[in-house]
Amino acid sequence: MLKLQHRNFTTNKTDLYHKQFSKLEKSLENVHLNTLLPLKDVVSLYSGDYDEGLYKLFKSELLALYYDSYLQILKLSDSKFKGLKSRLVETQSSMFSGEFHKISECDKVILQVKAGVGGEESARFASELFNMYTNICKDRGFRMVKHIDNAAEITGGTDFFKYEFGVHRVQRVPFNCKRIQTSSAVVTVVPHFALETTKLKSSDLHVETMRSSGSGGQSVNKSETAVRVTHIPSGISVSIRDTSSQIDNKSIAMDLILKKLREKQESELEMVKSEVKSTQFRTGDRSEKIRTFNFMHDTITDHRCKLTLNGVDSFLEFGEGIDDIHQRLLSMEDSLIVNFMMENIDMIVEYYGIASKLK
Repeated sequence: MLKLQHRNFTTNKTDLYHKQFSKLEKSLENVHLNTLLPLKDVVSLYSGDYDEGLYKLFKSELLALYYDSYLQILKLSDSKFKGLKSRLVETQSSMFSGEFHKISECDKVILQVKAGVGGEESARFASELFNMYTNICKDRGFRMVKHIDNAAEITGGTDFFKYEFGVHRVQRVPFNCKRIQTSSAVVTVVPHFALETTKLKSSDLHVETMRSSGSGGQSVNKSETAVRVTHIPSGISVSIRDTSSQIDNKSIAMDLILKKLREKQESELEMVKSEVKSTQFRTGDRSEKIRTFNFMHDTITDHRCKLTLNGVDSFLEFGEGIDDIHQRLLSMEDSLIVNFMMENIDMIVEYYGIASKLK
């Protein structure tokens, strides 16, 4: 159930606002059980000309509705939602956090900073970026385990580092040169998932016994010692008739089910990692830049949100000002989501209508 988080707000237009607020709250508390009214209430109120506090409230509710439903929308097989799914994928492809926008409960990432275009100057810049990230981890309490080649395993910093992948460009006069040189480094950030402990619930298993065939005498053929175990959620099925004991055969089948489930989990996690890495892969070409460090003008420009800051040295040493960039990117992502919800509200309402009937 969704409920409004900000119950105690004040407004100088009390009667109208309190009536609308009360109506919105009542609708949203039953958002999964209704079809048309809840979302249309949100949209009609969000579209109105209200003060900033109420505007933020409606915006937060639209964002909550999005995060509560987008994974289910992506899984819809009904052809009538094909356009909605396509527009959702298009919206997500515009997210600055890339595939991380689709990943929940990932507390650990693998960070790597590689030299791009620019030879020795590029390698120097890559080391500077890695040192900056090291200092940021120390300052913010992220656990960092360094690997070789400017790589590290970082725990607790996913929300921070999901905005850092891409080509970083530097413009300055190198030590051994008399003119300005433009170089680059490539930052990749890949989620690292720990394998979950797999346990078999009896309610998830369908066990069948049957007579074994083959050599072994009459006792083998007449007793139902063969076992077939099916793991219902995954559809994995294993048949065992290795021994003349039904208990032993069942134990072997259960072990094989567990092994296959672990292999399936490993395969799925590797697919996610591969997908994330493929969307982040860059040649290191300077034209692919997400951020430029210009030493001559003492500026850092993030090209995604068009924000320019001063203080290259403090930025490269401690990441001073980087939160301003991340906040701007997050705000832009929120706007993308809100626009998606507003533009597709009729289809989303229809989805909620179907979803409520399935509950």
